[in-house]
Amino acid sequence: MLRSSSPPKARRVSLKECALSYKVILTVSLPEAIEALTKRNPKFAEDGMVGCFGVSQDCEENFKRSISTLTGLNTAVHELSGVGRAIIRNLL
Repeated sequence: MLRSSSPPKARRVSLKECALSYKVILTVSLPEAIEALTKRNPKFAEDGMVGCFGVSQDCEENFKRSISTLTGLNTAVHELSGVGRAIIRNLL
């Protein structure tokens, strides 16, 4: 995505920050949630979903000074992590 276009510098910085944030979701938050559910520890699974929720929100806020090209993705991750958290809370 970053290589196929030449967005303004402010947007490039925001995109790079979001890429790092989403890497955290994929390498930490979701694996933590999956492992916790596998080990029947829903509280830690909920923590993983909260992490996803926060990362998506932080990513969107990175674009305060420019137009976010990731609003759709950020909104979807935000909403889905909320749904995941609600499902997990039923296990507590």
